[in-house]
Amino acid sequence: MNKCLGILAVILMLGSSSIKAQVSNKRFMIKSGHVEYKLEGMTKGTRSIWFDDYGRLYREEMKATTTTNMFGMKSVEDEHTLEIVDGVDSYDLDLINQTGTKHSFKLPAEFKQLVEGLDDQQKKQLAQETLNAFGGEKKGTEKFMGRECEVIKVMGSTQSIYKGISLKTKSEIMGLICTETADLFEENIQVASSLFEVPEGIEMIDLNQETDAMDIDLSDDMMDEDSDEEVVPLSYSFQKFEMAIDKVEYQSYKKSMCMPLEGQYMAAFMKGLEESFMIAALSNQGFHSEMLKIESNEYERFEKNGREMYFGKMRDEESGDEDGNVLFIEYPQYEMVISIMSPSAMSKENLLRVADQLKF
Repeated sequence: MNKCLGILAVILMLGSSSIKAQVSNKRFMIKSGHVEYKLEGMTKGTRSIWFDDYGRLYREEMKATTTTNMFGMKSVEDEHTLEIVDGVDSYDLDLINQTGTKHSFKLPAEFKQLVEGLDDQQKKQLAQETLNAFGGEKKGTEKFMGRECEVIKVMGSTQSIYKGISLKTKSEIMGLICTETADLFEENIQVASSLFEVPEGIEMIDLNQETDAMDIDLSDDMMDEDSDEEVVPLSYSFQKFEMAIDKVEYQSYKKSMCMPLEGQYMAAFMKGLEESFMIAALSNQGFHSEMLKIESNEYERFEKNGREMYFGKMRDEESGDEDGNVLFIEYPQYEMVISIMSPSAMSKENLLRVADQLKF
């Protein structure tokens, strides 16, 4: 169960972060291109991107000045940055200070298998559910630079997107309107390979060395934790689980994913970037093997609607710090236990409101 919670946390993170270095995936639906943008508002300047092989090779350079006025104090900051993705590694460079970082972004195997196993329709559904999770909406289409763009509004920004490439963005930051507008767009062109080479003379920090060392430690820990743990698959069907999940409504949370994973089922609901809760189904055998590892006074045990339930704190395994609340519900007729977990620490009463909607 702990392993699955960790995987789910990674999925939620990927769903709520702007991942620049998707080096192993195609990010655009155009093979190659070059776009020049003009920045207006709090930040003024230019941004240019070059890409090839559908974005696996990528270069982004920005020269800009950001001016802020807070409490009568004016601040002006110049930046000249360069990001390069060469198909293997991602480099983020500060060309003013001549410093940078190198990083390889690796998706967890479980998440990669999930994505690769989806067909086109399922990928579209996942993209729509992720957009919904952040309160986004599609506003229709518009013509820009002679191209049919999809207009999307999400988190206070409105974007006009053409085949995965944003050509126009309008945002409000600290009461100021900021825009980024393409004034040059070339697609399916020859792009020089030298554009994806890192300039010399940069003082580089290799983050791969740090993350590789961390991966070794984590792998050893997971081997120790999981060596004696056998996941017992559910007999209850995923289709029925999904049908029950689709009926859950709680405040303005939106379902961001629902999937089977290693014999268990999981669904996540999100409201913005910080608030979320998760519903998971696991076998009662797996649940009771986990409960044997926990002190009996860790959870409040009670009965509601004829079902045994447990409520308590989720805790970080290493630090022991509280990491939210969890409610477990037993369904012995299906040899299944449902858990409702809230990293943002929803109260027992609110978790029960979600539980009341689950009809298995």
